[in-house]
Amino acid sequence: MTGSPSAENSLSVGVVIVNWNRLDDTLACLESVKGSMHPASCVIVVDNGSRDSSVKRIQQAYPDVTVIVNSVNLGFAGGNNKGIEVALDRRVRYVLLLNNDAAVEPETIGEMIRCASGDPRMGAVGAKIFRMDQPDILDFCYGTVKYDHWLVSMEGTGLKDHGEFSEEKEVEWISGCCMLKINVFIINETIAYR
Repeated sequence: MTGSPSAENSLSVGVVIVNWNRLDDTLACLESVKGSMHPASCVIVVDNGSRDSSVKRIQQAYPDVTVIVNSVNLGFAGGNNKGIEVALDRRVRYVLLLNNDAAVEPETIGEMIRCASGDPRMGAVGAKIFRMDQPDILDFCYGTVKYDHWLVSMEGTGLKDHGEFSEEKEVEWISGCCMLKINVFIINETIAYR
């Protein structure tokens, strides 16, 4: 993507979801995206060589969703890069990577875009991640980079949410579980930022 986005697509977003033999999770994820208060300009499911009926069932349930079918499992980076390529071909301003076993609250996408559009230096925006089986418990919020054998220390893991992680702030690491990327481009199976 070159140049600055036009006014018409400055808030457009492509949602990329990678699936591998997890049809029920992916359908639930797609339902949450469909219910978002901020309509995505495109939703892309990248199927990483599933051996179940995922591709056919997703296409039947969501005919407006683009499904990319890989013959083999390209993993997290490879699958997401395929989806990012398609999203950028459609000239979206933002790409939201979303794990297929996650669900977004109705306001999540719009709030992430609002945050991202407030600072031109920003490369990506993360979100608080809650546990599906315990929705009041945080799975994690963000990470602090440690240069030891763990590399990243997760903040908020296992805590009840009392709002202490609700402040918007610059952090060292965010999860690819729900990550909004801005001005992204692809280099050799890795994702980089401008």
